[in-house]
Amino acid sequence: MSIVQFALTGRVVFVALVSCFAVGVPFVILATSYFRLKAGARDVWIYAPLAGAGLIVLISQNLVYLDVTIAISAVLIWLAAAAAWIYVLSRKTMRVMLFPLPHATLGLGLIVYFTHGVGLVQLGASSYFGYGWVDQFNYTSLAQFFGDFPFHSTAADQGFLQVAQYFKNDRIGQSVLHAFLMVSSGVDAQQSFGPTILLAPFLIFFSFLALASRFAAFSPVSCLAALAGALSPAIATIHLEGFLSQALSVPFILLWPVAVDRLIERPDWRSALIAGALLSVIAAVYTELMSIAIAIAIICAVVKGVLSLTFIRAWLPANFISAPTGSSRAILFIWIAAAVLIAFTVNFELLIRPGIFTRIASGSVFGEIYPWAYKPEGLVRLWLGNQVALPSKWIVQTIMWAMFLMIACNAIGLISYGFRSFSALTLALAMLMCVPLGPFILGKGSGYPYQFYKLLLIVWPLHVFWLVMGTKLFNEYHASLRHNASALGATMVVLCGYLVISLTNASAKASTVASTHRGGAHLLMDPDFQSVRRYLEALHGRDVLVLWSDDDVGGGEFRTSWFNYFARDNRVRSLVPIVGSTRHKEQLTDADLVPISSAAIVSWKKIDGMEKRLIFANSLAFIYETNSQEDMKHILDQARITVSRTFVLSVDKEIDLADWYPLWVAGEPGNASLLTMKFGEFNEFRYDHWGYPAVRLKPEGNCRGKTINLKFELMLHDKRSRLTCNGNVVEVDIPLPSSRLRNSEGGRLGWNAGISSLEGKYPLAESFPGVIRDVSPN
Repeated sequence: MSIVQFALTGRVVFVALVSCFAVGVPFVILATSYFRLKAGARDVWIYAPLAGAGLIVLISQNLVYLDVTIAISAVLIWLAAAAAWIYVLSRKTMRVMLFPLPHATLGLGLIVYFTHGVGLVQLGASSYFGYGWVDQFNYTSLAQFFGDFPFHSTAADQGFLQVAQYFKNDRIGQSVLHAFLMVSSGVDAQQSFGPTILLAPFLIFFSFLALASRFAAFSPVSCLAALAGALSPAIATIHLEGFLSQALSVPFILLWPVAVDRLIERPDWRSALIAGALLSVIAAVYTELMSIAIAIAIICAVVKGVLSLTFIRAWLPANFISAPTGSSRAILFIWIAAAVLIAFTVNFELLIRPGIFTRIASGSVFGEIYPWAYKPEGLVRLWLGNQVALPSKWIVQTIMWAMFLMIACNAIGLISYGFRSFSALTLALAMLMCVPLGPFILGKGSGYPYQFYKLLLIVWPLHVFWLVMGTKLFNEYHASLRHNASALGATMVVLCGYLVISLTNASAKASTVASTHRGGAHLLMDPDFQSVRRYLEALHGRDVLVLWSDDDVGGGEFRTSWFNYFARDNRVRSLVPIVGSTRHKEQLTDADLVPISSAAIVSWKKIDGMEKRLIFANSLAFIYETNSQEDMKHILDQARITVSRTFVLSVDKEIDLADWYPLWVAGEPGNASLLTMKFGEFNEFRYDHWGYPAVRLKPEGNCRGKTINLKFELMLHDKRSRLTCNGNVVEVDIPLPSSRLRNSEGGRLGWNAGISSLEGKYPLAESFPGVIRDVSPN
């Protein structure tokens, strides 16, 4: 990392960390004074980063909806924070709440941030992409849009703006925080993404400290429990995969049991306001969790009401639960409704765009992302991550049984603590820990693997935290065991810290992602890609044509998207769609070239006869500059790819009508393209690319017999496929403008190349029941 990149990274990280406290500290002190709450200096500094991040989200989001760009709202927030600091420092009663400064606690928070940020420290903000999932491009596009454009702007003349236009009607709380830090640090959205998402484990540490303080006085064990939870490898998996909404939602959903406990035990307008504000942040950042949070609050209220009934209390131990009056039971639900109303009022866009809640009930979506969701492997990967090969079977089984033991210990600790004295805090905590089981309880578990594993990643750090904290609370009643919690806490911190460093350190190596095909960070970290990036960033006010194709992640769409973003200070047009774009037909055509008088053209291949126009070249890309329409059309034609092969199929063996047979296979498991066939009254064909939906082609007509003449064509940049079977033609859309099937590379005919089942979609026979002859013209 160069000195320039080191300074840039340090600036963004500093702004990210300081912003939360700069906004949060005066707000917490002012709120504490106004609500007349009891809070010491440690409480102020624990809640400050959470309050600061939440306040930035809510203020920025509402101003964005009013067409105030983040570039303006960030200035307003900083001015408001400065005014709040001046007021707090001018009042002795408020000023004393700043001291003593909890140096050790803040230092531990920094340790959490930089442990998870090992990859960021190694690579620098400009080259850090985690695993480089497509989600990061979507979030980057949104943050850049909110920083530069009003919310109701229809600007969509570039690919990344088209992505932003689509996703801006979704949850945006995470992206306004991202944009705020981008503007405040003076960098772009890609450079600020890593430091922003790494705030998640940092804030989670303070959430766990806040949670621990509700069970016991502050102690070294509380810090160890919070450290262990915040260093959970499950959190590293979330932020490395670039799931910004999910990552930033975790610290706030972990605080929800604290807010529910206050609302249940002290139902008044202060409690409702606190719960409503927290629920507002949860809704803004990860709206799907809002219904879960509300359900937890309602169930806690119902259970408290039932247990407080006279005939029920007669069976309970003395002082197990207070005896509310009948009126207070009713008032409790009124205050819960008030908290929900506050959340919807602050997030008023939810009232006019409620469609996001339908995703909660969406069944089998993105199942391919976590194929291990319902397998023992899924539990093991909570510790080892998603980018490593599993260890030997006995190690996997050992980890799995250790996790079952851990869950059992947590259950015993919760039950033991709960039976000593009922608490809405304990009940809410237990329900939050069990949230992933919700679909199973409702009898619909098998249809929600993606949602199940996402929720499991969210709550697993809570299990790690409670293993240490629950042990402390349990051992307080057994003098001989009191030191066990400290030893267990230290062990869990060392174990989790080691695993997180292993995961984040591996993410900084291109080979990690390249070998697993789960992300594209290796493509973006490539020095040649970075050279093209710097060249494009140096262009301003030009017409730039991105004519790209490759066989890597997302086909040409992935690199095209990032080239488009880095050249955003120009007028950019692309040959293939941008990832996440909803426009199906957006490829560049000859008609689009008419208004262009001069252009810089980024090509994936060297164009014959254009050597004099070449202005940049490396092993990855070629950039040409021309002011000739004829040259532009020539380069465009040369950049297009059409795959076409003609076969004669001769069947001479017995066939199984239930099987699919390989015709043309290229690539390997994880990155393969296949043309397969199923025999029937009308033979059926499928084109498949690993990780994408299969495309069915059924020509009908005379497409049958022992001998079949077959022609298969892929018009990749048009994202179309055409199959001609005995003269019968069928044409369909394909999911991406890339394929491992190529004219020159051949592939394998009639053999499945070891792919017996394509991602579980259908069984694939080992070989074609006959002979396949390639009769394609040379």
